[in-house]
Amino acid sequence: MRIATSCVAALMSTALCACAAATPQPRIASAASCSGLQTGETVRALYAPGNIRKVEPIQTTQFLARAIQPTYIAGANLYVAAQPGLHEAYVERVLSCHAASGRAVSPHDPLVAKGVSDVDVSPAGSMLRISITGVNREAGKDIWRRARALHELRGEVSVEQISALPSSAM
Repeated sequence: MRIATSCVAALMSTALCACAAATPQPRIASAASCSGLQTGETVRALYAPGNIRKVEPIQTTQFLARAIQPTYIAGANLYVAAQPGLHEAYVERVLSCHAASGRAVSPHDPLVAKGVSDVDVSPAGSMLRISITGVNREAGKDIWRRARALHELRGEVSVEQISALPSSAM
């Protein structure tokens, strides 16, 4: 009887460990992996006016029951022009370290929104897709709001008329 009880206990502890290991953990870099990395310049270059070509929300469906499956915004995808010498793995490390630092390079920086849980960079044709997700609905909405505002900063030029000929000169 003792052997059966200890076997059941061992199986339950193994199952608990497996469940704990399966729980997704935030993939934001730790300070140790970021030492010596200059993130500000690279992030500013990625956020340069006109460099963000497109943004789109990341939608997530939450399964509560068969008939109750609300969809909400969990973050944003930013599409930036690929640049020579910037590989996906390096850009992902830089952006993760930037998110961990909490220092914004723009007032609309989506990486410093409260609750950023994951930053992922992948190729998307001639562009890089930067996926930023939050830990909950509020974080996702804030990331999406900031990403849209950052995209709208396109560096447009305005023209101002300095002088004009008087109407009698024509």
